[in-house]
Amino acid sequence: MSYENAIKIFEQADNLRGMGVSFGNIAYIFQKQDQEVDAMLYYDTAMYYLDQAEDIFYLENIYANLSELHHKADRLDEAYAYLLKYQEIRDSISSDEVLR
Repeated sequence: MSYENAIKIFEQADNLRGMGVSFGNIAYIFQKQDQEVDAMLYYDTAMYYLDQAEDIFYLENIYANLSELHHKADRLDEAYAYLLKYQEIRDSISSDEVLR
């Protein structure tokens, strides 16, 4: 099954998290193939669905990947901004685990 097929199934099931994860996986593939524009488009879409699903765990990965993508393109301000978002989620997850 391809990611595109998975997205269709998740869309029919109104599964926002599944759609976000699938778009994020496609973005990561484009990122590893140095297809920055396509990666950015898919990451943007993934962030939209993950925000809607309130899935901070996978959103954390997206922010880390976007930081890496911008760093590689020498856009250090953007890389740092995504790194801060990643760290904010990482810290909140760590705090939640300590409180349990």
